[in-house]
Amino acid sequence: MGSLSEVTTAAPDEEKIDLVGRTLLPAFVDAHSHITVLAEMVCLAKRSTDGSTSGDAAPTLEERRAALRIACFEYVNQGYGTAQEGCAELPELELLAAAAEAGDLPLDIVAYCGIGIADQVHRDYYMYWKHYRGRFKIGGYKLFLDGEPQDGSAWMKDSGKPRHTDVEVEEAFRRAAGDRTQLAVHCNGEAACEQMISACLRLKSAGVALYRPVMLHAQLLPPGQLPRLKEAGIIPSFFISAIPAFGDELVKTLGERARILCPAGAAAKLGIPFTLHQDTPVLPPDPKMAVDAAVKRETPAGIVLGEEQCISREEALAALTAHAAYQCFEENTKGKLKIGFSGDVVIL
Repeated sequence: MGSLSEVTTAAPDEEKIDLVGRTLLPAFVDAHSHITVLAEMVCLAKRSTDGSTSGDAAPTLEERRAALRIACFEYVNQGYGTAQEGCAELPELELLAAAAEAGDLPLDIVAYCGIGIADQVHRDYYMYWKHYRGRFKIGGYKLFLDGEPQDGSAWMKDSGKPRHTDVEVEEAFRRAAGDRTQLAVHCNGEAACEQMISACLRLKSAGVALYRPVMLHAQLLPPGQLPRLKEAGIIPSFFISAIPAFGDELVKTLGERARILCPAGAAAKLGIPFTLHQDTPVLPPDPKMAVDAAVKRETPAGIVLGEEQCISREEALAALTAHAAYQCFEENTKGKLKIGFSGDVVIL
């Protein structure tokens, strides 16, 4: 927006509000979570406490919509202007579309659908494809390459196994490229990260256009892979809050490899526009937790995992605003305090 004198000159008659030392920021942009799963948990909790519905009958669409609205305000109350549904199948798309058409959504929601239902999405939900309607849009596809280091299902160089062959991964990227859309890929172990990076580099060499592919979680992405990740044009979205949440258990499981969890410091030095996320409902949608985790990298026991990977508070905030907006192709409308951008703001 410019300096105080520049803003005052541009708008001399506007009301001035003293924030008394607090900070005004653009609303946070969620880089990855599962808002409909949080809504499902809200729905089940409500049923168990109010006794409004008995038996094992599935929740009605109206119940699910009401729960989704409560879940949305969990994000709004934390300063988010945009939330994500990071793995939408047909039931989740039905809910989000119904909420959008009813005007239920108090913030924008971007969904990534399983690539296996791509044809059905284009047939039944084309009106939401990469375009907001009722504050909901489908931003691209989702693919899983492995599991989690927390439960031992990540594909590591010495353990775990792939979920897809190299050919299948390339086919997924080619489908996304053909649809001119983004592919968000769940990768945690270094072998899964390497599979994604190698696929993107092969396709890039073959002249296939990729649309800001996202490496989700990237918990055990080695810093040595980052130059090739940058060359491939991949955006890493780090599950950085795993450090204060699960760091001590990961140290026991991974040993020295735990030091490189979510190497944000190395990514920042290379100028890679990384993002941070909470993977809600795994953890609450609290961006302040992500900032603190990225700056301090402390486990619950106070162990600092890889001090060289710590980043500044400003870099962490950029990962939750400007970089997150760039990740979802909204860098021209969100993520900055700038004339013509979204008016959603947060005061910390």
